[in-house]
Amino acid sequence: MTRSIDQPIAITAVRFTQEFDTIPRRLEFDGVSYELGGDYKKVTLTTDNGVESLLEVSDGTHQFKLRQRLHTLTWQLMSMTL
Repeated sequence: MTRSIDQPIAITAVRFTQEFDTIPRRLEFDGVSYELGGDYKKVTLTTDNGVESLLEVSDGTHQFKLRQRLHTLTWQLMSMTL
């Protein structure tokens, strides 16, 4: 079951790719910390609101869809599978 969320979240650890992309390694949501795996899908888009990255990543149990607005450096949790 996928839960639509669309709210800001805290990214408490990151890692960097060889291209210097920032990839979340740990996130916190509703008081729970999730350790994210190394596999991810990332797409960068240019919209009317600026440049955004859409990211799909998993902790091995849950699938997370995240959005990063590059001009604000904030992350939004778009959805999470339970």
